[in-house]
Amino acid sequence: MKKNILYILMMVVMLASCKDDGEVTIHSLNTFGNKVSRNDKVKVFVSVETSDELETTYSWGCDGGNFTNYDGLFQNVWVAPNEPGEYELWVTVKCDGKKETRRAKMTVTDELYFRDFETPYYNDGYTANSMTVAQSNGTARLTSSNANGRWRIVWINKLAEDVKIPHSQQITYKWDTVDKTNDQFRQRFKFNNTNKDYVYLDYVQFETRFTTGEGAWTIQAYNSNRGGTVSTTVAVPGTPVKLAKNVNAIGAMSIDANWNAYYYVDGQLISQIDLNPILANLGVTNYTNVTVQESMVSMANKLRVYLDDWCNLDNGTILTGEPIVR
Repeated sequence: MKKNILYILMMVVMLASCKDDGEVTIHSLNTFGNKVSRNDKVKVFVSVETSDELETTYSWGCDGGNFTNYDGLFQNVWVAPNEPGEYELWVTVKCDGKKETRRAKMTVTDELYFRDFETPYYNDGYTANSMTVAQSNGTARLTSSNANGRWRIVWINKLAEDVKIPHSQQITYKWDTVDKTNDQFRQRFKFNNTNKDYVYLDYVQFETRFTTGEGAWTIQAYNSNRGGTVSTTVAVPGTPVKLAKNVNAIGAMSIDANWNAYYYVDGQLISQIDLNPILANLGVTNYTNVTVQESMVSMANKLRVYLDDWCNLDNGTILTGEPIVR
């Protein structure tokens, strides 16, 4: 009997010691870059070797923002906080009594949004209308299928706070397919009827024609009393800025806190207009507190464009069509 008890005790000790013989080796914690914009979503995953996959557990942590998935998986999605700054992520991997932790530092910039289209997650947060979107060599390739194809960021329910004026958007673009009668490329801010007015601002848009270089603003309001939209188009005087096939340009559209609108190409101011008298003429009188519903590009039928480095700011900076250093 004593021998049996001794044998059982030896087996328990052996099993307990086996449980402590696990192995964990973390090779990397991958974050697809270490600079992100506020509220951005970043897919993260850990590359690890363990002695027993079935006994391996994963625990994720951060000192700002949050993770969207539960613990237990080798991958997760980190949602950056709304405040710019330096933050740290970490994952702890455990297996049979052994554990290892790997950390990564992340910088949250003051950008409202940024995409360089280098990863397969470029389409997060966008909505396409009459537009085919594909990834192509670190760019987003867009092909419009009607006169007003759109690819847009919808801000409602996307961010922790409303997006308001001032607002600035900058995009690098080039074209390789165009119908010369339908070569319009547009950047547009669409607004919410935040104040529930009968007459309200619908959108502000800048349009350029790639083959002629001609530009124009369109400011559109919705007038419930007239049962539809009313708009004003303001042609841009001066020397046209043509864009040759497969040549990159950087276009930046901004509205400042005083409702002046700007459009720059490659550091050159193409147009600046005061929106206040235009909105007054359209019957829009209550717009200082409106929120931006969407930031978008819009293209004519059969136009194919490659987009890169899409950036949005709401900190009062007027983007000037010059490269952004991140």
